[in-house]
Amino acid sequence: MPLQRFQYLLVILLLLDLPLPTRSNAQTYSATDKVTTYGCSSYKYCNGHGTCLYSRNECVCEAGWGSPGEVLNLGFRPSYDCSKKVCPMGHAWGDAPESNSTNSRKTTTDMAHGKKECSDMGFCDRSEGVCECVVGYRGAACQSRSCP
Repeated sequence: MPLQRFQYLLVILLLLDLPLPTRSNAQTYSATDKVTTYGCSSYKYCNGHGTCLYSRNECVCEAGWGSPGEVLNLGFRPSYDCSKKVCPMGHAWGDAPESNSTNSRKTTTDMAHGKKECSDMGFCDRSEGVCECVVGYRGAACQSRSCP
């Protein structure tokens, strides 16, 4: 029985790519050691704007920096290390209508002018999280027309 436990431990260490215990490095290793070693260091520990999911080596960003809800609305992640801000969203001035209908009766909720960053009438400055509106539009999310 003790030999089976040793073999089991050896297989776990090999699968986790942890160093094998020897006389020179006779330390105790746990399953979280490798994760703690790597964590989110490649993402600069989420730049202070998110929480590191150590087990997945992934940042979950805070609101304004690409939170899960913002990513869902945007359809993409501004950055994987929470280093880029999200700009205000407003109803798009022009876009293709969307439909969520998948049935034959066509009972659906069609939608046009969905929420878009800078209302699709500006460019997002991700360093500041502000919209730079195109000529003729104004507002935090470029949601209003400018007077001539």
